[in-house]
Amino acid sequence: MPAPTLVNALLYGRTEGLSPEVLFLFARTGLIHLFSASGFHMSVAILLARGAGRILAPLISHPRGPPAISFGLSLFMMIFFGAVTEWSSPMVRAFSFAAILSLAALLEVKPTAAWVFALSLIAAAAFGRGSWLSYALSACGMAGLLLVRPKNLLTLALAPWATSLPLCTWYFQLFSGAAPLWNLTIGALIGITVLPLAILHLLLASIGFDEPWALPLAERLMAGFVRLLERGDAIVGLSFW
Repeated sequence: MPAPTLVNALLYGRTEGLSPEVLFLFARTGLIHLFSASGFHMSVAILLARGAGRILAPLISHPRGPPAISFGLSLFMMIFFGAVTEWSSPMVRAFSFAAILSLAALLEVKPTAAWVFALSLIAAAAFGRGSWLSYALSACGMAGLLLVRPKNLLTLALAPWATSLPLCTWYFQLFSGAAPLWNLTIGALIGITVLPLAILHLLLASIGFDEPWALPLAERLMAGFVRLLERGDAIVGLSFW
């Protein structure tokens, strides 16, 4: 499978060009969610925005300036990435969830999990589209994040997977015993390398800057991670029908 097709699937959530073998590999290892542009992708975009906000913070003297800059950049990235993915149903739900939490952080409000959960689902139902399964999976993932309130990469990777596991196992009739391993290794590496590079390429391209390195590097990294996943899955192989 050509790496550009894999990067496009990762970035836009479009799997039409992927072979059945690649799709089954990612499903078998519990990483198929990477090809659904949603909360995981939105989180990476927000982290990039907050990183830029920290760089700009020393230039602002007003005490409320840095939080406002961070919120503004995060909102821009959320809208930008939502537009790039043509506001797919998972992205609408991810945007609703992230926007509520970002606004709460700006206003220094600590919303209860129930309020965030309810408002996110109402917004998603009002503006999104999709099957009952996609809504249910999003609800499970949000529930995991709200219950655990992840503070590090470990809990961020495992919380949504754990709460959506029963539904995925029932619907797809497939349980991947090695999914936590692959989410914490290959999935995390893709999230902190390939996805940011692809988003950076999109940002620069949107302002007319033709950079020659971000996308090719993302493609090479993605191809390498897929090879590692194939070899690792052949060794571990903890998948049960």
